[in-house]
Amino acid sequence: MRLYGTRRSRLIVCAIFIACLVAVNVMLSKIRRVIHLTELEKSSRLHATLTSAVYYPSTVSGKDHPLVYFLLHSDLSVLPADLACRSANGTTTIHSSMIVSHAQDSGLMFGWCESVEGLVDFSVKMDSFTATIDPVYSMRTYDAVTCASNAFLYEDGEALRALLSSHNSSLDRSHLLVLYVSSIQAEIFTTLQEEFQKDIKIIPWAVGMKEGPFIHLRKTAYERAVAASFADCWIRFAPFSSSITFIDMNSVPFDSFEVVPRLSGDRSLLHRMADSWEVEHLQVQRVEESTGNGIELSECCYCRRGCAGRNGSEKCARLNVQHSPAIWRSQTMRLHRANSDVPPYTAGLQKCLFRNPFTRGHGMNDGEVLRKRLVFNIEKELDELTTEDVCEIGTKKDNLQCITSIEVDQPLYHEDLRLAVIQRRSFKKHWDGCYA
Repeated sequence: MRLYGTRRSRLIVCAIFIACLVAVNVMLSKIRRVIHLTELEKSSRLHATLTSAVYYPSTVSGKDHPLVYFLLHSDLSVLPADLACRSANGTTTIHSSMIVSHAQDSGLMFGWCESVEGLVDFSVKMDSFTATIDPVYSMRTYDAVTCASNAFLYEDGEALRALLSSHNSSLDRSHLLVLYVSSIQAEIFTTLQEEFQKDIKIIPWAVGMKEGPFIHLRKTAYERAVAASFADCWIRFAPFSSSITFIDMNSVPFDSFEVVPRLSGDRSLLHRMADSWEVEHLQVQRVEESTGNGIELSECCYCRRGCAGRNGSEKCARLNVQHSPAIWRSQTMRLHRANSDVPPYTAGLQKCLFRNPFTRGHGMNDGEVLRKRLVFNIEKELDELTTEDVCEIGTKKDNLQCITSIEVDQPLYHEDLRLAVIQRRSFKKHWDGCYA
């Protein structure tokens, strides 16, 4: 009995020792993994973001099988890594390679992978790194969809409501309003939800801003975010809606900011469609100026088939035709404001966008002065800024409630490339200003 007890004790001690070794090995593996990821993060000098994924069943994919369609953006002209996809529906699993093509002059890339019918589980893999994605999937058909972008430090609630209402006035059509928001006054956010209710979808859409005492936004980051939001609207809704409208809210009126011209060309957004897609008409509007009396707009339109007889569509450019330039026209939307005071962030943006710290030197003409016009601290990376570049806008505004967007991503690495796969978007409420 004593010998049996001794053997049993030794076995228990051995089991505990082995369990401890396994636990230590697991812990060391996790530590090594964290160190490895930290090193990869530090060494990443190339960056790209997979910002949207949409599931297309075979009825709209243009293929004899479903596709998952992706939207990526990056400064890179070519993605220096191969991406693979895994899709499953519980009974069938498909592994496929992602096909990636660069869009025209916008930092955008489009990708697609073959998928199973009735998609349940989907993931993207790059080297040994994998990220799970939940693609957008909606088969609901709308007569019209209006996408407005991008609400950044947005305070002009009357103008926004007037713009959206002008596209939601027809009661005999199913119309969806989509608003891409980076940051907006909480009161405006709530008012829009209450007024438009089920007719509006508000999507969190970050523009590269981080929380801190001052606004730090790069022009290229803002432009890319706006261009990406219109591309997201297109790949989400164009297969299921006969009419699409883009409204460029022009929240930050940068000099020479042009998103809309990127719609043209053989690699443009408008060439991303299959014959089975519902879209027939695209209208593009840009807010040029919002004053106390009204909103000045520029607009153009595109049509696909049967343009004749549509409201003004004989002047529309042709969708998916490379050399069919759009004809721009202007219009004014009358607006009576209850309050003519300039809100705090708008005043700060106006100050920084139009301040000119340079004096006209000998031999300097008007064009040179214009090119040196200050576009506050958003033209350069923070470590490149000089004193002359900085025009600071404080984020803290006492008792100003604000809604900002948040993105959670899963990074994938390949050599010195970091691909951020957006997995979740949400809103965050601030009580004393945006990003404060």
